[in-house]
Amino acid sequence: MPFNVWCEGCNNHIGMGVRYNAEKKKVGNYYSTPIYQFRMKCHLCDNHFEIKTDPKNFDYELVSGLRRQERRWNMAENEQVCSVERTTSNKLSADAMYKLEHGELDQAKLKSAAPELERLRQFKEKWKDDFALNQELRRVFRVKKKELKAQKEADDALRKKYSLDIPLTEESETDRKLASMIAQYRTSETLDESEMAAQERIMNESIFANPCTSRRRRSSNSTPTAVRGFLSKERQIGYLKGQISMACDQRKISKLDHELDGFAKILGSAVKPKTDLEESQNGNGLDVLKCYTDGDSSGD
Repeated sequence: MPFNVWCEGCNNHIGMGVRYNAEKKKVGNYYSTPIYQFRMKCHLCDNHFEIKTDPKNFDYELVSGLRRQERRWNMAENEQVCSVERTTSNKLSADAMYKLEHGELDQAKLKSAAPELERLRQFKEKWKDDFALNQELRRVFRVKKKELKAQKEADDALRKKYSLDIPLTEESETDRKLASMIAQYRTSETLDESEMAAQERIMNESIFANPCTSRRRRSSNSTPTAVRGFLSKERQIGYLKGQISMACDQRKISKLDHELDGFAKILGSAVKPKTDLEESQNGNGLDVLKCYTDGDSSGD
């Protein structure tokens, strides 16, 4: 295939250079140059397509079954040097006046293109000394190689310290922010030590303490949320178990407080205060006893 095309049978792309077994036949002449036509079958479907040569435009013409992928452009519009046609070349060699006019047009084109040519010359001047460019490139490469070696040594030391077997990525600004947050909310106690301290604090608290105050005190001394996010799964499970046990202890304390309140009410209702009538009755009895004792003493 002389260029990129699209098959009209299956709409698949056929790249330039794909080989086919073609049926070749002569269909005409362009002056003395024969025009050939080729018939081929698509290797992706049952479609057949035909192309023929175009000696006039030095190209190939699609007859049927294909659609060309357009990648052609006008050389004059892209400021490229156009090839001189054969008729123009013959006319330049045979007609002196035409050659003079053509030369003036060439001089005008040269003047208009002079600034662009000068810019290209200055651009190429920087790449003229191959030795200096190679030397500068090797110097930059050596510096970069030293930096990469130092970074690799630092990464290997870090992996060896923490027993890691994974490649480390390049440090970013997000990593620095996360590291600063971990350092800010880091606690010196381990999870087991925190659980033991919480249990000891619960055992030492008074059973008559206010549950709300105890709850606030326990919540303020708990592990920060930012640190819990960076714990491993096993440590998170242990932390949740500790929180559940603390909640169970808290419910037990609340239940015990409720029972003690009930006992206090029962005791308060059993021990009644003395009324004024009882006090007066007790006083009258003492008076009678006093009179009786006084009568006995006077009889004697």
